[in-house]
Amino acid sequence: MRRAHLEAFAPVCPACAARGAAPPLRLAAVWAEADGHVLQGALHCTDPACLREYPIVDGVPVIVADLRAHLGHNPLQFLMRDDLAPELMSMLGDAAGPGSALDALRQRISHYAVDAYGPFDPAAPAGGSSAAAVGALLDLRPGPLPADGLAVDLGCAVGGTTRALAARAPGLVLGVDLDLSMLRIGARALQTGRARYLRRRVGLVYDLVDHEVPADSEGKIDLWMADALALPLPPGRAALISAMQLLDCVPDPPALLAAIAQALAPGGLAALATPFDWSAAATPMERWLGGHSQRGPTGGLPEPVLRWLLHPERAGLEGLAEAELDWRVRVHDRSELRYRSFGVLARRPAAEPAG
Repeated sequence: MRRAHLEAFAPVCPACAARGAAPPLRLAAVWAEADGHVLQGALHCTDPACLREYPIVDGVPVIVADLRAHLGHNPLQFLMRDDLAPELMSMLGDAAGPGSALDALRQRISHYAVDAYGPFDPAAPAGGSSAAAVGALLDLRPGPLPADGLAVDLGCAVGGTTRALAARAPGLVLGVDLDLSMLRIGARALQTGRARYLRRRVGLVYDLVDHEVPADSEGKIDLWMADALALPLPPGRAALISAMQLLDCVPDPPALLAAIAQALAPGGLAALATPFDWSAAATPMERWLGGHSQRGPTGGLPEPVLRWLLHPERAGLEGLAEAELDWRVRVHDRSELRYRSFGVLARRPAAEPAG
């Protein structure tokens, strides 16, 4: 966690925020630090009635309201290791077996790390990554980006889209995700200039990849673990927010739009992209935009519903432009998924709607 980002983004206690309060968090302990990065430490809520603790693990602050529940449901995110010999990691993966929680986590890391630090096929045409989608949407803006202000990248995974946003945004940039195992990879890449992760070859066979990537020498980027639906930020803190391939991965998509609007300053921009690849494991079927049946008013299509939601009196945002975006996800050496993501550039109105 960078001290500069702690000061600029001024995080608040998400547990208190859920009760309508917003006391700030303070850096209460530092046990390891390097080059302005707090690697191990703790944030504390400043409300004497709360005093909740939020750990900083491998440079990533873990700012979720119910840490006990999250850790209970996702222990592998905190226990995942990459300091073991590749042969030993392979042995553990074989023992866990296909379809296990470890297998699912390793596949997810492989998907997003290659997306961020690829290309996985040098002969493939340019584009197709989530990072490329950020730039494509920001190119649709009606005017220049805000000259100052902070930027937030929601669902940042290992930080590839955060890097793309930082290349466009003039100020500090914060990446936010709920997967500590991926945030740890991104944080280390920013600190050391090396990307180190397991890339799936086929089946349960993974190769340990370790290669050079640009380090964040300007100290512009920081990565935090937090819930996009309960951002630990004061209202109106950001001038620019991106959320690539996230809308169909949250329990309540309209709530995500509302959270983005709340975090944006008046006149701030939001770049959103989603393939609407719904899964009941991530989003209850009743919350799928457009519904789940062709008998619904939009015939099950999500795009009209998203356009309807992007209105200042509904989600607090207004749509400015749309784009169809290619997103290629490497599955293994012989397989890839190709999505057509629906991209939207939106804005929080400079003046709030009357009434």
